[in-house]
Amino acid sequence: MSGFSAGSFPDSVREPRGEVRGNVVVLGGLGEQASDFDLLTDQLLLTGFRVTIFDDVSVDTESSQLGVLRVLEDRGLTGPLVLIGSDLGSALVAGLVARGEAHVAAAVLGNLVTPASRPSTVTVADFTAFEEAFPGQAPRQTRLPVGIRLPAPTTSWCRPWSSMATPMTSPASPTRSHGLRSCPSGRCVWCPRATTMC
Repeated sequence: MSGFSAGSFPDSVREPRGEVRGNVVVLGGLGEQASDFDLLTDQLLLTGFRVTIFDDVSVDTESSQLGVLRVLEDRGLTGPLVLIGSDLGSALVAGLVARGEAHVAAAVLGNLVTPASRPSTVTVADFTAFEEAFPGQAPRQTRLPVGIRLPAPTTSWCRPWSSMATPMTSPASPTRSHGLRSCPSGRCVWCPRATTMC
């Protein structure tokens, strides 16, 4: 047995016609397929990005995570690497980045699913087992699928700019970092909760 399942392989890999400027890995959410990202994929291909898409990562989160890590470790990739998560895929992206398993230039979290954001779509058939596991709760509890865990928003998410791998600067202004203000002192931190720098 190889240790890989279907979820550990990308569902779509598309190359730009010209020179590859960077790589984008998209992790789809609940029920999403590669075709749902056609418009995004076309725009990224036109600008020179290689696009790798994993369909609904909630089907087999462990295999999907292994597949994404395998893509990220590919030494043949050139240019910056960006992770885009949609729905439950964004929860997987957040976890990979927060645990330091994914070293990327950027992470985009679209429609991030949290434990309280919506009721589970998983139907519970064995009400007796459910009552024993979750006494006093309704069968349609709010929860993330098995294998999807969100990192706790702690200060460990915050890092000095100097710790960021390969900062991307704009050619027009070497102190600008793709829309985010950069700090020459290196004291600024990147943090999802931060509203200002310096």
